[in-house]
Amino acid sequence: MTRMLLSAIEAAQALGISERLFHELRHTDRFPAPVLLSERCVRWRHDDLAKYSVAPPAAQAIVTAQSSEELMGQDVQP
Repeated sequence: MTRMLLSAIEAAQALGISERLFHELRHTDRFPAPVLLSERCVRWRHDDLAKYSVAPPAAQAIVTAQSSEELMGQDVQP
């Protein structure tokens, strides 16, 4: 059975990312809003996280960085 509300650790595991990356992503505009159960108890809905895709932005950043490095190392021929 899948838990409906996940802690930060559980949410990171569900997304297959590190806790550090989870906390960086949660401050972005695209990341699902948390559920505040109390002042210090924050959870995320499993369904919201399932709809959120971490791969495209992260993959795009890696591809962009690799492409830039490859272009810088290549001679451009007219």
